[in-house]
Amino acid sequence: MKGYFRKRGEKWSFTIDIGRDPLTGKRKQKTVSGFKTKKEAERACNELIHQFNTGSLVDDKNLTLSEYLQEWLENTAKQRVRDTTFINYRRAVNSRIIPVIGSHKLKDLKPLHGQRFVKSLIDEELSPKYIEYIFIVLKGALEDAVKWELLYKNPFEHVEIPRPRKVVNNTWSIEETKTFLTYAKFDNPIYYHLFLLALNTGMRRGELLGLKWKNVDLVEGKVSVTETLIYDELGFRFTEPKTSGSKRLISIDQDLCKKL
Repeated sequence: MKGYFRKRGEKWSFTIDIGRDPLTGKRKQKTVSGFKTKKEAERACNELIHQFNTGSLVDDKNLTLSEYLQEWLENTAKQRVRDTTFINYRRAVNSRIIPVIGSHKLKDLKPLHGQRFVKSLIDEELSPKYIEYIFIVLKGALEDAVKWELLYKNPFEHVEIPRPRKVVNNTWSIEETKTFLTYAKFDNPIYYHLFLLALNTGMRRGELLGLKWKNVDLVEGKVSVTETLIYDELGFRFTEPKTSGSKRLISIDQDLCKKL
């Protein structure tokens, strides 16, 4: 099975064959449009073909939000994001979204349902940042439902959510940093070197904990970031950085090399 792509004006669309009508014998096709680039259309086409091949392509007018979200998690979100992100998506869907509005039929969702859902999260006294995250997951899933023509438009497009407060970062002064390193060196030399590397390179926690000696060149003064240590439902494990740009070569000075 393959898709057929077409550009109309500034937007791309694709069409795939989904079998034949059992009564007429005529070929059945599904067309999805509205993509800004051909690459976006190709990715969506591949996802749709995957759903068709696994028997999970749905076109049910009685489909509930809960049923749709489970399909979306396994056949769309899982293909797009890292394992850790997928686990967070699934947790938000199963623990926060489905118990509150999962029983509603997908086609019957209205903006008011979305606003009431957000209010229920506020009433639980969840942080505005976490509420925003949950709603982004839900809204993104509904955007895909629009692409798959299960919805005409996203009913939660204009639902208002509490905006997280802007956080003012209080950075350490040079003297405060020196004091911290002095105590760290006295308390635990191993962590001292970890903190020293963090302060000199700006590496993330997972990158620091995932760093191996084979990726540290003390002669040339280079640190190669190729892995990160994560913890999820499977326990501690090494994985690739989140983006290709996160893989990088960092220069460190000779003073740091000597201390390491």
